[in-house]
Amino acid sequence: MKKLKIFVILAVLGFGCKKKDTTTEPTTPQPQRVVLFEVFTNTGCIPCKEAAEHLDSMMSKYSDYLRIINYHVKTPDPNDPFYNSEVDNRLNFYGLSGNVATPYLIFDGTVVNQGISNMDNWETQFMNLAKEGEKGDISGYCEIKNDTIHLSLKVTGVQGKLFAMIIESSIDFNAPNGESVFDYVFRKYVMDTICSTGDSFYIEGLADTSWNYNNLSIVTFVQDGSTKEIYVTRELSINVIQDTTQPLPFSLETDSLVYKRRGDQFPVICEFIVNSQIQGSFYVRKIDNLPQNWFSNFCYNGSCFPPDSIIFKIEFRSPGIDTFTLDIFDDTSTTPDSGTVKVQLFPVTDTTLKIEKEIKVIRIP
Repeated sequence: MKKLKIFVILAVLGFGCKKKDTTTEPTTPQPQRVVLFEVFTNTGCIPCKEAAEHLDSMMSKYSDYLRIINYHVKTPDPNDPFYNSEVDNRLNFYGLSGNVATPYLIFDGTVVNQGISNMDNWETQFMNLAKEGEKGDISGYCEIKNDTIHLSLKVTGVQGKLFAMIIESSIDFNAPNGESVFDYVFRKYVMDTICSTGDSFYIEGLADTSWNYNNLSIVTFVQDGSTKEIYVTRELSINVIQDTTQPLPFSLETDSLVYKRRGDQFPVICEFIVNSQIQGSFYVRKIDNLPQNWFSNFCYNGSCFPPDSIIFKIEFRSPGIDTFTLDIFDDTSTTPDSGTVKVQLFPVTDTTLKIEKEIKVIRIP
């Protein structure tokens, strides 16, 4: 019995022994920084379609670490609708001509690919650049309000040339090369300046109303002006602010009042010009004082008002532009030659609809 027990124990122990596997699965390297692909392309370029499809595939895989700007040049199709002359600035920066063979790709300013023969290696090139880690940062805010672009940026940890460009995506167009939807299309330079770490910038500019504001973004980056190396790239969304305020159907066209002394009381005739698309009664009110009590009285249609509480009513019998005469009596000889006064114009039926305007008052001796 003892021999049997020993045999059973050894058999169990032998069956349960297994060599530990110390091998590990290979890890795929992960990007550490955002890489910028600049692509010179054209709607008449046949291989550009294949390049765009390959880049879209890479973008779907590395959307957090890859940014693309498509600059449309004039070759081979000079009628490319996405070309604009500001693209030439970028060509000149890289020492390229307007007849550059497309597609022509530059990765982070230094890695060049002409054509699509090396397309299978683009992802490897991307990873080699992306693994280096961040070299600085750009933060900022951008909005479009009333067709005006407002952009503020701050650079930290890096210096060089700061660029900011507007790009537009999801543009439908049936191109000669077979492409039908265009993304990351360069639209406009917003900023091109020298920067140092800690610098802040603000700029305004007009947006093109033909753009779809909801499909725009800002790609901004800092680049070495000599080596062309791009140190840091960021993309900012654009906050589109819709102004829902409707223009008022009336306006005060007067910019200045000119008066000249006449006689002992120095009566002056001044004209208020009002443009109204509606008929009815309006009030004109002075809401601040002229310096040194310029005028003792303002008079309109025979009624005079103290300068501190002037308000008079005008009538529009039909829409259009009309001129209303205001008599001013100046009883002091110490008035200055010029000043300003704020005036309000508002309809009698709705005093909440006000126009306020600063008007210059000029005295002619």
